[in-house]
Amino acid sequence: MEEREALRVVFFGGSITDGYGATDKDRDSWRALVTQWLKKTWPATPISAFNAGVGGTGSDLGAFRCQNDVLAHNPDLIFIEFCVNDFDTAPLRIRRSLEGIVRQIRRHNPQTAIVLFATTGDSHLPFYERGELPPSVAAHDAIARHYDLPFVHGGRDLWQQVVGGVPWEELMLDGCHPLDAGYQIYADSVQIFLEAALQDPQFFAPRPLPPALEEAPIENGRLVAAWEIEAPGWTRENESLAGHFPHRIAASEPLTRLEFDFEGRGVGLYWLKASDSGQIKYSIDGGSPQTVSSWDEYALHFERAHYALLADDLAPEKHRLTLQISPEKDAQSLGTAIRIGAFLVDGIFHPDVRTSQA
Repeated sequence: MEEREALRVVFFGGSITDGYGATDKDRDSWRALVTQWLKKTWPATPISAFNAGVGGTGSDLGAFRCQNDVLAHNPDLIFIEFCVNDFDTAPLRIRRSLEGIVRQIRRHNPQTAIVLFATTGDSHLPFYERGELPPSVAAHDAIARHYDLPFVHGGRDLWQQVVGGVPWEELMLDGCHPLDAGYQIYADSVQIFLEAALQDPQFFAPRPLPPALEEAPIENGRLVAAWEIEAPGWTRENESLAGHFPHRIAASEPLTRLEFDFEGRGVGLYWLKASDSGQIKYSIDGGSPQTVSSWDEYALHFERAHYALLADDLAPEKHRLTLQISPEKDAQSLGTAIRIGAFLVDGIFHPDVRTSQA
């Protein structure tokens, strides 16, 4: 394999990409093992590897954080792993989200090599046993075929090890997170692919951008930092969103409002789930109020960055989002705090924000 002047690699996915369950996620995860292999394969090449894994999140959030967490690194090679976290997501949303990611990458740099990577969980196993692809994997496969992308089926390889007699409990910590032995199987799958792919001089060649497969892929998704907004009643906190966004705004007083305009098909929140997190009521264009919570049972044990996609099928025109902290909260939550790192916007953000405390 011919040495390169440099190689920048981004691993983009959920907690399996981050390395949850590994003894040391920066040494024993599939991401870390593949990076070690690349450095051994190209010892004279400076290799930079970036972890863009956010636990509990799928390709829908990925379409909005691609610019910040992936393209900002100007990668030469990107691995995309969302099949497990996408399992309960509607196939159309998966295809629109993943296609949006691919189109953002292609527009940023047509020479960037994109590799889709499927991991597995116990929810996938009945499909493999019937010789079928799980629905989320099938949705990823549709995008891979349309854009002629390589798709490495590490999850199927792990399942075959289980069929061959290796106990699931020796490979997996739980229903989806591998132990070191499981991560090694995933890394082996990627390494076998790379051994052949890196022999191909066209692997890093420019790729055309064909017409979109779906009518409205999320190809204009981005994160708009809440920190940048003038928001009376909300406090700027120079604290990260559990390590995944550098700062945030916060408020806890019930009925505190925030309102802004945007132009596009989708909008949402990138926020913190914590033990004292509350609920918001929101409406779009003055429609019926809806409620969404930034608390769940996992927040009793640890804080984490998460998201709420409030709408992704709006008409491509100007809209207004209004949100208000609810006086109600989940029974086990310790408070009504809302901490927002960024707004998800599929389109154009209009910063004429109006906020108030009722």
